[in-house]
Amino acid sequence: MKSASVNDVGSMSLCSITTQLPNYYFVSILNSVLLFNYYRTFINCSVNIQINDIRLLPVVVPSKEFLECLKPLFQEAVKIKSEESKAVTHGEQKNSRLEVIESSINDIVNMLYGLTNIEVIN
Repeated sequence: MKSASVNDVGSMSLCSITTQLPNYYFVSILNSVLLFNYYRTFINCSVNIQINDIRLLPVVVPSKEFLECLKPLFQEAVKIKSEESKAVTHGEQKNSRLEVIESSINDIVNMLYGLTNIEVIN
């Protein structure tokens, strides 16, 4: 999530042009295990993420119910990460609250993509 800025290829931005697919939705699905694994397996396995690669990801248009489920989880995850960035942390374990939220977001993304009964192998 970025504010308005001037960018070059080293700092790309992907923004939604419709309220049906808000930016928090894209951030949520792009950070999911499912789309990360899909991206690394089928699109680009290098460390260099290109905006044209991201455009190749299949995006499911969610119902309002899915968006309503994702938004508070996204907001809480952002809040936790913001709190973590303000605190001085050295080698601490991942926040357990954040792990629960990430797991919930992954479950929602899996349901969106019809993978509720399929175990994703890492």
